[in-house]
Amino acid sequence: MKKKHTAEQVVGKLREAELELAKGRTIAEVVRNLSITEQTYYRWRKEYGGLRTDQTRRITSEDVLERLTDLFIRRAVPDHIRSDNGVEFTAQTVREWLMKVGVKTLFIEPGSPWENGYVESFNGKLRDELLNGEIFYTLPLAKVLIERWRKHYNQARPHCALGYRPSAPERIPLPEAAGDSAPEPPTSKPPPESTGEKTCIRALLEFDGLT
Repeated sequence: MKKKHTAEQVVGKLREAELELAKGRTIAEVVRNLSITEQTYYRWRKEYGGLRTDQTRRITSEDVLERLTDLFIRRAVPDHIRSDNGVEFTAQTVREWLMKVGVKTLFIEPGSPWENGYVESFNGKLRDELLNGEIFYTLPLAKVLIERWRKHYNQARPHCALGYRPSAPERIPLPEAAGDSAPEPPTSKPPPESTGEKTCIRALLEFDGLT
């Protein structure tokens, strides 16, 4: 029977592997010393690479309530929230709190992530374009790299659903010509949110990214 490693043990073994690789050892030698397969090593590195042991704990219902409260304040209270069936979402405290603020819960069928397509698509891009290619040695470093990726994703990255345009392109003010007076402030209503922005908001509220 294979030994089941805890998240803390996995992070520790990955740290050992990094040290051995830095000494010039090959992947084959390292995994043999760790008594694991190369497949296991790459799977661990994909799931836990760059984490510290104190960062491996699972998200609790209290974490979900804290983030939902922050989102509701910034984005307004939604009619419903779609999520998977993780215990942090189905917890009685979360469901009772959502009921009090008038938010319905829509749980997807177990093993059917395509029912939450917006979030699954975003999670895949975040994982493939950022997380799989970076090692976050410190929390400040993680914040800087993730924020840089977020700005690129929203302001520069082309989105096929928007005709290969960014969802929220950065506005660059044009320099004023010599002698021209400053333009009058616009009196019309601001334009509605773009489809991409609505998608991002919906993805934030659906919250599969917490699992």
